[in-house]
Amino acid sequence: MNWEVAKNWLLAAFLLLDLFLGWQVYESRREMLGYVASASDRLANTKTILSEHGFTLDTTVPSEHPNMAFVRAEFASVSLADLGRAAFPESKALQIDEQAGMVRCTQGEIHTLGQGQWQVNYATPVPFSDQGLSGLPGVWQAGQYQPDTGRTPANPAGKAGGPANGIRMFAQTAAGFPVFDAEVQVDVAAGRATGFTQTALTGIAPVGDAKPTISAMDALDSLASAVDKSSNGTDNKILSVTLGYVHKVTKSPAGAQEMPAPNYWFPAWRVVTTRQTYYINAFTGEVATES
Repeated sequence: MNWEVAKNWLLAAFLLLDLFLGWQVYESRREMLGYVASASDRLANTKTILSEHGFTLDTTVPSEHPNMAFVRAEFASVSLADLGRAAFPESKALQIDEQAGMVRCTQGEIHTLGQGQWQVNYATPVPFSDQGLSGLPGVWQAGQYQPDTGRTPANPAGKAGGPANGIRMFAQTAAGFPVFDAEVQVDVAAGRATGFTQTALTGIAPVGDAKPTISAMDALDSLASAVDKSSNGTDNKILSVTLGYVHKVTKSPAGAQEMPAPNYWFPAWRVVTTRQTYYINAFTGEVATES
């Protein structure tokens, strides 16, 4: 056997293998750079479209848009007695008025506001942390709520104030996403909570299979196309873009108005601006404003 020839063949084979692997690395990096460039170009195009319709983008745009399903839930029904005991645990004499939907005691008051919604006012402000609601007396299922980063600590649409005063927003979560209209709004003064307003859901469960959602940039494109600049008057700055759930009530069939309609929440991109809050259906791109 000619070992010199065999050695040359092995060297040639290793050289070809190195060239092949080097080409693969080059192609993968080229594709990665091409993807980054295309994403950057897409963002630039979206900013241009927004600008043409009176919007300026003043926040990062999320890149992930996972599959999501509709969610069914019911508005929570909590007795006034249970709310009172939770909010004012040291009170020995709760005055409960079921007809007026009120609880009174020396520690404060509770007022029911509607389906699954109530307001708690403390006679003496209590300590409060922006990190969570576990230390705030009377918040129902506090562990299900997370800080609403799109509206907390502050922007004009969120109506929040400075670090020691204003409003803090916490959203109930469903499948790991915020439910934008099931929130706890905490009133803060001098760094302490003077009270809160809560909207709560129960029995949250997905309905059907999860489906692909549109991207945040697709949602922004839909928003720009749906809003006429002439109706804005002045430039509208976009402060946050967040994926979550929004309430949608299915209409009862004709002639069956007495039957309660199921409560559904659908995936939506929430776009908070200095002038308005918009909800873009994460399946269809349909645009609605906050009522």
